[in-house]
Amino acid sequence: MYPVIYNLFGIQIYSFGLFLALGFIFSLISLIEVGKRFGFSKNDAIDLSYILLISGVVGARVFYIILNYQYYLSKPLEMLLINKGGLVYYGGFIGGIFAVLYFVKNHKLSFLTTVDLIASVVPIGQMFGRIGCFLNGCCFGTESVGKLKVIFPLGSPAFNHYHEFQPVHPVQLYESFGVGIIFLILVSVIERKKFDGQIISLYGILYPLLRFNIEFFRADNPKLLNLFTISQYLSIIIFIISSFSYYYFARKQKCKQ
Repeated sequence: MYPVIYNLFGIQIYSFGLFLALGFIFSLISLIEVGKRFGFSKNDAIDLSYILLISGVVGARVFYIILNYQYYLSKPLEMLLINKGGLVYYGGFIGGIFAVLYFVKNHKLSFLTTVDLIASVVPIGQMFGRIGCFLNGCCFGTESVGKLKVIFPLGSPAFNHYHEFQPVHPVQLYESFGVGIIFLILVSVIERKKFDGQIISLYGILYPLLRFNIEFFRADNPKLLNLFTISQYLSIIIFIISSFSYYYFARKQKCKQ
């Protein structure tokens, strides 16, 4: 665990913020390259990236604050300290959808083509983001008795949760590896994309499957109704919607032929 990864002339460089920045940079590079196949200009890709970054971070942070409102009621100023972690991906996903709607309307672009483009590179940002989570110590896992385990230090969220040096699953790295696989799948599919909406629908099927199962190894998210976490319920909803969307878009394309 390295929440502060480097000290540059007295300025602390937080690992979480650093890896968010790296994720954004590599996602932007990929967005520009992949965007060429979709007819997107470099300027459009850059503008879209910045809009998604802002809306995604705001949405993810707001969602996290809502889930942990009791803590932030007593410490309201900490709502702004995103450099120390505290983002919920699905909140960023929802924020991103609104941003895309605004972007395509103002740039007169195809919504489905745009979200296909975004979905193909989003896993890159997620991959770096989860490594940042691991170094920051947030989003920690459940107890582990197997070979795959890590022990977080005194003062870490995991230590404060278990009140001891408890070996836990490196669940952040599980997800980082998983979204890396999803990225490879989407890249392979995008080379032979058959219809608009295919990539975003496929992402909406694959990521919820991963996230739903990852949540069983996370200890920081409470369960609702003693069954699933909020992220798992959202995963189920997004998976169902995306499955129907994939079928609908594929059938629509088939009828055109």
